Amino acid sequence: MIKLSKSTIVDAKQAIANGAPVFSTERGSLYRLSDSTGFITLRIPQTEYAQFTLAVEEDKKPKGIEVLLIENQDIKFFVFGKIEVEKGVVILNNRPVVIL
Repeated sequence: MIKLSKSTIVDAKQAIANGAPVFSTERGSLYRLSDSTGFITLRIPQTEYAQFTLAVEEDKKPKGIEVLLIENQDIKFFVFGKIEVEKGVVILNNRPVVIL
């Protein structure tokens, strides 16, 4: 089990309050906390998001170790890796992915 520090959760909630996601869709938003971590908030039910991710082409899915489900009312997933957005495409660890 991976545990996140309280300060990490506080930083993530502050990023939400500041309202500066690096990428957003109708499903949710992706925020970057540092060069190697970020998180996802959802606008849709988690079960609907799970169905969406199952439909993504295998080579476009983030790897299991890159995205971690967490138990928090605001933040649903932490993202581990270098996060970039180029021309509307999320790049995670130098690989284009469909994350939202």
